[in-house]
Amino acid sequence: TVNGQETKARIIVNIKATAEVSTSVRYNKAKKSATVTYKVNAENVLDSTKFTWDFGDGNTVDKTPDANNEVVENYELPVNAENILKPTLIISNGACKSPIEIEPITFEASDVEFKIEGSPFCIDPTKKETLKIPFDLKPDRAKLEVNGGLKGITVEGRELLVDPSIFTAYSTPIGFIVAGKAMATPTISIINKSDVANFTWKPDNPSAKMGTETVKVIFEITGLTNQQKKEYGFKWDFGDRASSDDNDLQQTYDISDRKVGEAVFPVVLVIEGGPCGAIEISKDVTITITEEDVDVDVSRNCVDLVSEAIKKDSTALSANVRLSESLKKSIVRRTIALYAEINNNNISEYLKGSKNNTLNNLFNELIQGTANAIVKNKDNTLVKGILSNFFKAQIRLFYNILHCQTEDVIKESMDNNIKPVIDVIEAALIHLKNNRIIFDIPSSRSIRSKGTLIQFLKDFMTDPKAPEIIKLGMSKLINLIIPV
Repeated sequence: TVNGQETKARIIVNIKATAEVSTSVRYNKAKKSATVTYKVNAENVLDSTKFTWDFGDGNTVDKTPDANNEVVENYELPVNAENILKPTLIISNGACKSPIEIEPITFEASDVEFKIEGSPFCIDPTKKETLKIPFDLKPDRAKLEVNGGLKGITVEGRELLVDPSIFTAYSTPIGFIVAGKAMATPTISIINKSDVANFTWKPDNPSAKMGTETVKVIFEITGLTNQQKKEYGFKWDFGDRASSDDNDLQQTYDISDRKVGEAVFPVVLVIEGGPCGAIEISKDVTITITEEDVDVDVSRNCVDLVSEAIKKDSTALSANVRLSESLKKSIVRRTIALYAEINNNNISEYLKGSKNNTLNNLFNELIQGTANAIVKNKDNTLVKGILSNFFKAQIRLFYNILHCQTEDVIKESMDNNIKPVIDVIEAALIHLKNNRIIFDIPSSRSIRSKGTLIQFLKDFMTDPKAPEIIKLGMSKLINLIIPV
């Protein structure tokens, strides 16, 4: 009753059910599937009691235990990347719901089948083509990872993808992790084709006087044993319509009709055999043609030649450029001012080395700042191109200053004045390369390799007699920087 009045309202009291759930697991022979038996020991269970399960897949289902108080479920393994199951149970007596705690189930690792064939695999980083390596993996839901998390190699579907622009773990055994377990086998290795073999020639920088009939160049294959040279096949194309199938040999180039300048012969060597099947190596052999013998002393006119080159660059830089005011102030005007400083303050004193103690202050900060600006504007083709020209002009000026200096002057200035600027140039080039901004400099294991540095100077020189100046004037600098 309510206030003495009879009412039809009533109160329903439901008894709360309690339970403990234990689990047992049975596997098939290959552990590719499992049967889980859930044993439910419950109290206060009525005929109307509901058992609502989530068997680990996020879906709920009502399932009452059988006469043995058991519920049986089958699973394909692995159930997920971790192979861990987290089931839940709610027992309901009317509106009274009782969540029942169930311990997570960690399944044993399935017996996996992992196959990858064809190792070693070969890649040519210069072609920038992604290497795709197929593999077989069972069960289908098993997860494959590269052991060690190597850069440049990823898993996509049933393929390994190797990006040659960032991959570096060449000729190193690469292992794998399957379903969280490190596999002892199989392992693979990836070979850089340029590491298999190479070729060199002598003389390093062939040259001859105009009118000379022929120049002999000796080619030598490096990186192969004598036995491999007997077993492998070789195909040479010397860039002058001549060819050969020998390994180490001498080629005679006809330069009788060549004028003063450079005669460039694109040489291609194909090596058949070895771990990569066939590799192709291409290099340009450049023969310098001069009006006089290359061993003539050019020191008497070196200052005149380089002075003219510096003044040409200075005139070119004075042209109007389309850049922001901040870039004009920090790069353009400072570079033009640097050239003006050299031109207007007794240029011969700089070229003889009397001003070497000023090189650090003149170049270091400017070269670093220009390289940083190029990287910052790498997506703007116009701005990047303009800044790159100023960057090259700065480095040209530095090396032009050094061309005519004697070995004694360079030795005296090397540690405190010259080498610090060379270090800044090296760091700037590496910074640009790391941001995929590459100048026309041949690839090398080290920015300081002799061939790279000489080619670097040749690429950046503006004077028509640069090859002679480099051969005679810069050889002393090269030998000081790089012990022979």
